This record gives sequence, structure tokens and C-alpha cells, in this order.
Amino acid sequence: MKKILFASLSILLLISCAQRKEEIKEPAVLKLVPALFEAESWRSHEIEVKMVCDLEAKPALQDTPWATISSQEITGNGQTTLVLLLEANEGDEARKGKLTASCGSSVVSCEFTQKALGANLGIYSFEGSSTDVSFDEFKHQSSVRRYGDGRVVSRLLSPSEEKFAVCKYLPSNPSRGAIVNFTLYQNWMPGVPSQNEIEAEVVKAEEGKLWLSSGEGVIIVKI
Repeated sequence: MKKILFASLSILLLISCAQRKEEIKEPAVLKLVPALFEAESWRSHEIEVKMVCDLEAKPALQDTPWATISSQEITGNGQTTLVLLLEANEGDEARKGKLTASCGSSVVSCEFTQKALGANLGIYSFEGSSTDVSFDEFKHQSSVRRYGDGRVVSRLLSPSEEKFAVCKYLPSNPSRGAIVNFTLYQNWMPGVPSQNEIEAEVVKAEEGKLWLSSGEGVIIVKI
């Protein structure tokens, strides 16, 4: 009987010790810096987030399959540098992602929004302009003129506002990744010269349509 009692007490003691060891510690400091990225480029690129915690925190992406944690480096003083790789967003809509850091029962988050390449004809995020040109089928007109040498002139017009944006001498059938040079004539974007010589990359090409990227700007035209 004494042996059984001693064994039972030993088991209870072991269980009690194990429970004490498994007690969850709560962090005094837990944060992600910055906590918000509002308008990331549609292109594939990396963003950097600092995870700060006085204990060991675990980062994770939540419902964001188009991003990955590409590196994680402990930089001292409770700080870890996380690098997130965002895939290119060639869709029509902006998308939102979330990174979390958890420690104990505490969870903090960093949210980021990635702009879309888009699909609507127009000129977007053009350098020097605070105004986008976005085609409205009820207000605007578009036309294409093709020349015998294969060059194309693509126009967007707003007759009621007397505004125009004309991309002059685009190639008619460039491949994705090609670099093209053309002239943009326009009076639609305030603060932008009426004539602009542009070098752009063809980032997407479909039948009758081109997506041209110059810096952060995107021009979507009919061809």
C-alpha cells in the first residue's frame, strides 16, 4: 500500500512539474513595423518588416498565397527582419495580404495592399501626374490607326471635355518583355508635358491590347 501511495505521489509531482514547465509566457513587447503598406506596386517585389519581441515570436502569412516569407534574420535587441516576396498582380483588382506575429496568447498584424496591373484602357500612375486617365465607354472614345509599315497610333478621346491621349507609333505585334519606344501626345493630365518620348516594357499582350510599363506608370492601349 505504501509503495502504491508513493508511486501515485511521484506521478502527481511529475505532472505538476510538467504543467509548470508548459506555462505560457506572455511578451512585454510584440509588434510589427510598419503595420501597414497601403499601395504596393503590382510588380513582383520584396517588402521588409521588423518583428520586435522580448520573447520568441512566430511570423505567419494569413490567407495570402501570393506572398512568401523569403528570409528571416535576427538582428539583435529582440528584433527580427522579415522579408516578404510579393508575386506580380496581373489581375484587375487590388488585393490585400496579412502577416501576423504571435507569442503566447498575443497576436499582432501587418496588412499590405498590392495594386493591380488592371485591364481598363488608360494611363495610370504616370510620372509627374496626380491624375489617371481611365476609359469610360459611356463618355469616351477609342480608335486605332494602322500604317503599312506595321506601326500603330492608338487614341483615347473625351469629346465633351476636349481631352485626348494619343500613343504614336507603337509596334503592331510586340512580344511580352519587349522594349518599345513611342510618343505620347496628351492634354488630359495636368502638369505633364503635352509631348512625351517614352520607353516602356511590354508587360502583357493580348489580341488587340497592350500593357506598357514605364517606371511605376502603366499605359493600357488598343492596337
